[in-house]
Amino acid sequence: LAQDPRWVRLGLGLGPEILREQETSNNAARPAAGILPEGQETPRALVTTFFRLCEELKAARKVRDPLANCLDLGPLKNRLGREVSPVRIALNLDAVLRSMDLELGAISDLWNDEPHTLKGGAQNTEVTMRRMDDGAWRFDYDTLLRLPDVYAKLTANQKTARERNHDFNTPRETYATFEWSVYRQDMERAMECLDLSDIPSAARNGLGPRLAWKIRYYLDRNKLIIPQEAPNQAEGRRWTPFRAEGGDSVMLTRQTTEPWKDRWLFTADSLSRIEKIFPDVIGKDALPEVASSYWYRQGPQFFECPAVWLHVRMPDALRIPLGPLEAYQWIGIAVILGGAYTIGWLATQIANIVTLLLLMRTGVTLPSGTVFRRLRPIRMLVAFVAILWGIDMLDMPIHFEKAFLPTSKAFAIFLALWACYRLTDLMLDIQRNRPLNEERAGLHDLLAPTVASLVKLAFFLISGYFLIDLLGDRDLLTRILAGLGIVGLAISLAAQDAIKHFFGTLLLISERPFRIGDRIIIDKHRGVVETVGFRSTRIRTDKGTQVILPNSALAEGTVENLGRRDRHFERLTLPLVADAPPERREAFLQGIRATCREMAPWSKREPNVEWVAAFADKPIQVRIRVWLPGWGGKSSIEGRYLFLERVALLASVHGIQFAEDVLPNLPGETLRLPLGKVRSA
Repeated sequence: LAQDPRWVRLGLGLGPEILREQETSNNAARPAAGILPEGQETPRALVTTFFRLCEELKAARKVRDPLANCLDLGPLKNRLGREVSPVRIALNLDAVLRSMDLELGAISDLWNDEPHTLKGGAQNTEVTMRRMDDGAWRFDYDTLLRLPDVYAKLTANQKTARERNHDFNTPRETYATFEWSVYRQDMERAMECLDLSDIPSAARNGLGPRLAWKIRYYLDRNKLIIPQEAPNQAEGRRWTPFRAEGGDSVMLTRQTTEPWKDRWLFTADSLSRIEKIFPDVIGKDALPEVASSYWYRQGPQFFECPAVWLHVRMPDALRIPLGPLEAYQWIGIAVILGGAYTIGWLATQIANIVTLLLLMRTGVTLPSGTVFRRLRPIRMLVAFVAILWGIDMLDMPIHFEKAFLPTSKAFAIFLALWACYRLTDLMLDIQRNRPLNEERAGLHDLLAPTVASLVKLAFFLISGYFLIDLLGDRDLLTRILAGLGIVGLAISLAAQDAIKHFFGTLLLISERPFRIGDRIIIDKHRGVVETVGFRSTRIRTDKGTQVILPNSALAEGTVENLGRRDRHFERLTLPLVADAPPERREAFLQGIRATCREMAPWSKREPNVEWVAAFADKPIQVRIRVWLPGWGGKSSIEGRYLFLERVALLASVHGIQFAEDVLPNLPGETLRLPLGKVRSA
């Protein structure tokens, strides 16, 4: 036992013989190791165990019985005459002890001490511990009996202090948040417990989880820290959870500047020191009392923090320092560069093959080498992303990462923008060279270049947003957006008509009221659509003049599209070889009329079918004027061929033979049937 100099100064010091006698008495009476209940050997051990079990109760129900063993519940049950919930009593007692702001080092650590009373808190609360007959220290009956009244006097914040795992107002809250976040693999929340102000914003997401895990890994192998032993006052300068023998320490301080003002965070100096002291604990086992706690994790999972996962698994031979880096990091850089080149080449080849197969399937033909040139930026982008991912796994020094991560991310954004530009050009090439299913081009064909330019502009703006976000200055981004809003308002006021025409164009694109080459009627104008721009549409009238109509007028007005009819008018003149008897001639004409009515039941006009006698050098002819289904292109051709096939069938039935010179204009062999042969429908 040491002589207290304060008692000596007062003249009340004990003599050496008395101190030796007391020390001999204590050591002689102390039971052998393992005799006393584990975790309840002394008052300090009891409080530490109780705090730890209350924390573990958040995740493990199996600690209920050990938690109940910390309480002297026997007399309380007898007094109340009913069973009591040890968990509820323990949680209430935990809230009371938290409010007392105990200093664990000041609690007695003598196994055979007298009943020990803890005092503290705004209410000057008293909590007593006694040594029981079995040698275990427990919170005594009197304390548990007074507990409901003491708990009722606590404030709402004191009652819920145990549940606040997302606050940073005190060292206790910050450490509890950090401990719980790492346990739950919530690395974003764990990063909020670190003072990352010295790290560029572009590097924080990469370095934050790594630094958080290094702190957790280092503390687990040096000291058991229970959140309740951390100070619970918002005021203060610093709290040091652990200080190494060499003087390196991990500490928390209260921030005095924005954006984390009044928060208790792990200091920037601690983050710098952890890089130096972390390798000292690689390969060491966690402390036994830490390894048995619920929050202990042997290390991060691979995708949670690949740099630390790989670093702690490296053998000692590969962790030998070679200049500024360790041996495995030099080897990793060489492997990453070679692997990135190979991955980029493979990605380009796969993209090239897939694109060519799709082009072959759709019938699109592009000039030789076009696809490869358009996809070249993808090779660089994939290779560079592979380098970034590989470097992130090597746990490079923090001063290197501070400069490398922002620069590399900015370059990656540039490569992504370049790749998007080239892919847009490739889509435009495919649009221009695709086979047309129709005779006339649609609006999308004319507007494709302009749409491609707008898509490129959108990619440029998105890239600019991410570049500004890398700076980490949200006020700058807000100012830029506000400035763009003001500029946009000014432009919209100065160019109302142009914007009106632009939205009219968007309406034309979405509704597609006509195609290029369609004959339309808009207001007093009738003509054929020649071109469609973003401001106006050009129409060639029947008089040969060109009319330029604003797209807003087309969007607001009534457009009659003559090119969208579902029928067309046919004028057919079919020469015959020889005349036919009147009865067969009349039956043939009646059959044609019936066919016309059958194919065009909606027509109110009687089909005009005439037998024209020979005149001068002109042979006998059948003249037909009729409305048939289908309009323009393939649909009208199919309607005409179907009608002529029916006419040819009627001619074969009634013995009518057409002239040879008309056969090339008729549907193939259908009209070459021998005279008098009947063909069934």
